Amino acid sequence: MGCCNKKCGLIATVVVGGILVILGGIINVVFEDLFNQILLQESVIAVGTLMYDNWIEVATPTYISYYLYNMTNGDEFLAPRKPYVKPNLQEIGPYVFREYLSKDTVYFLDDDAPQQVYYRQKTVIVFDRERSAGDLSDLVTTVNPIGASMPAIVDFVFSQRNQTTPDAIYTALNTIYLSTSTKLIFTRSVNDILFGFQDNLFDLIANLVNETTGVEIPDFGLFSTYNDSRGWFDYQVYTGKDATDLTNIITAYKNQTELDYWGSKECNMLNGTDGTTTPPFMVQEDRVYFFIDDICRSLYATFVEEVVIERVPGWKYAAPSEVFQCPNKNPNNKCFCPDTTSPLCHHDGAILINKCQFGAPIMVSSPHFLYGDGFYLNMTTGIEPPNVLEHEAALVYEPFTGAAIKADKRLQINILIMPTPKINAFNKINEELVFPVVWINESATVGKSDADLLYGLLVLPAEVVYILQIILCILGSLLFLGPLFYFVVLHYSNVDEKANLKIATHE
Repeated sequence: MGCCNKKCGLIATVVVGGILVILGGIINVVFEDLFNQILLQESVIAVGTLMYDNWIEVATPTYISYYLYNMTNGDEFLAPRKPYVKPNLQEIGPYVFREYLSKDTVYFLDDDAPQQVYYRQKTVIVFDRERSAGDLSDLVTTVNPIGASMPAIVDFVFSQRNQTTPDAIYTALNTIYLSTSTKLIFTRSVNDILFGFQDNLFDLIANLVNETTGVEIPDFGLFSTYNDSRGWFDYQVYTGKDATDLTNIITAYKNQTELDYWGSKECNMLNGTDGTTTPPFMVQEDRVYFFIDDICRSLYATFVEEVVIERVPGWKYAAPSEVFQCPNKNPNNKCFCPDTTSPLCHHDGAILINKCQFGAPIMVSSPHFLYGDGFYLNMTTGIEPPNVLEHEAALVYEPFTGAAIKADKRLQINILIMPTPKINAFNKINEELVFPVVWINESATVGKSDADLLYGLLVLPAEVVYILQIILCILGSLLFLGPLFYFVVLHYSNVDEKANLKIATHE
């Protein structure tokens, strides 16, 4: 009876050990399936989900830093009867603003499938003196954005009406430039450069154009509407309710399902999200697309490396050099530069976006013309060569949720000054000059409290399950193999005893 109990106990131990090993093998599968289901539910843009609260109002502290280029040889550049000299530029800044991003006028379009949501993106910025290198009253000598842009804007207005700008208009422009003492280079405060100012030249020319063509030119300023409701644009995106792989993908911008600025349907597409999130369960090899309303086009980023931000694992993505390549190297960019006769279409590093800026000759690039071939950088002196770590546009995403946990959206604004023989103020310009004005870094890093929440929701449970899996497998293996080992030893012991007994008997 005792022998039976002993054997039964050993058999039960083997069975329990086997069960524990099996549990250790399947617990990860069960956990992963349950984890994915919960994550998919919480990743939908719907009231009450984890996704919704941060989507409706970005909690991560976000800052915009402006770095301006101060011209140190303005008088020499404008001096009459002297040989042309390149503008010499000195970078100043940063001038830092705390940015508050939120959405209003939100309503769900329940009749659509997959479901979409409409909203208006709000942006409010507040100057942060402590983080800044100076005050907004600091003076900067730079290109006069209004004086340098107005002829191009006037030409754009007439071209939109399939007309050539009449010579009488140029005569009137010359008179206005002279009467307002407008020059291509001027000195204004940082606040004026960034957010606009009252300008007699602009007012007079805008009135002239309005009287001549009936077209009203909108207020001019590099970022004049950024802190104003006039610059709060409306969007539509997929909620992910019916298709999680479409979560936060933009479907309409300013009530348009595609743009009308560029030379092909592909370039006019609204691709990707706003960059703050991507659909959940990212695939490392896939490109991440996002639409940037400031430059009126979609861009993409590719995977760079795995990183850890505040204990949260993330994937870093950056815009590759091919985004700013000329059409000769990257035919996909031809639609962003339709005038192939222009030298601007034969060099890497910058894109003209005048068609979405009411004709204003604005070019965008990476800071310090990163990814350029030197053509634009060599138009001026004084700018340090670009540095990838300081000047690239990069985003770090938590791959399960698709949430951005670190962002550095970097972009440079340049003004293209074209030879305009009919305007006397341009008599020093004999060829295209791309003049850097300012570069911006919109940066954000997940705060410790939010990072701890992500760690607790995403990382810690997986670590606990992994440790539990190891414990179950080890314990189960010991329970399973121990009795088996005992039976094997017992078996051979019995064999040896019988053999010894047989030998003794023969003797």
